[in-house]
Amino acid sequence: LGEENQGFTYLMQDLPQERLSVAISGIAAGESILQQTVSYTMERKAFGKPISHLQNTQFKLAELDTELTAARVFLDRCLELHLSKDLDTVTASKAKLLCTDLQFKVMDECLQLHGGYGYMWEYPVARAWADARVQKIYAGTNEIMKLIIARSLTKWTFLINEQGLRCLGDIYQESPLHLGIMPHYFASLAFPNLNLITRHYATS
Repeated sequence: LGEENQGFTYLMQDLPQERLSVAISGIAAGESILQQTVSYTMERKAFGKPISHLQNTQFKLAELDTELTAARVFLDRCLELHLSKDLDTVTASKAKLLCTDLQFKVMDECLQLHGGYGYMWEYPVARAWADARVQKIYAGTNEIMKLIIARSLTKWTFLINEQGLRCLGDIYQESPLHLGIMPHYFASLAFPNLNLITRHYATS
């Protein structure tokens, strides 16, 4: 069962896996409902033809399918990182945020394409829409996911003191998904003397 008084630590260590599982269920549910909606629009007729022939319907279905495909690619990458034990908290938070937001968007748009039937409990899309809402809450609310992601982007701190601009240190942790472009590169664009400042701080 583990060591005494270490329960919270163990829980925190498994948060990336939990958030990844929520993201996976979100995309899987979205893909399923989208396919059901495509079938429904091909059968449901309005103005003498299936509503799948209407341009608005085609645009909506194309947009949702494209977004789900892109999210699936990112999710597959997260699974690779998880299997190699390289999935970090920030990347898992991005997956949870992206996939659950997209899940609810897909359910909402698909419900709209069902018209009034989409709001009847007998139709799977109605239940899927209701189920999708809680996905943005548990395993850490999506607002918390945004905070985690934002804090990973703002770990450079600068202070004005009697010695001038002084770098307090780079505590940036490179994500496996980053392209190796370190934040001091971007900071150097705004602060041309950054290298000098960094050396001054290191030797003071």
